[in-house]
Amino acid sequence: MFTIIFALGIAMYYEWKLGLVTACFMPLVLVGIYFQMKVVMGQDSLETTALADSAKVFNRNILRFCYE
Repeated sequence: MFTIIFALGIAMYYEWKLGLVTACFMPLVLVGIYFQMKVVMGQDSLETTALADSAKVFNRNILRFCYE
């Protein structure tokens, strides 16, 4: 978040028109960051369940191999 505010400040300092354009598009950037975060979190939960399932299968097969 600091990076976004810093970029807006630099844009306003060097060229106020560029700063205004940046400020206008900032809500779109923030919405994009929000949706990207939601997608990444969703993939993380899917990967966690898949890893748990694969660990169960691995443990079951190792135990079966050891006790045969």
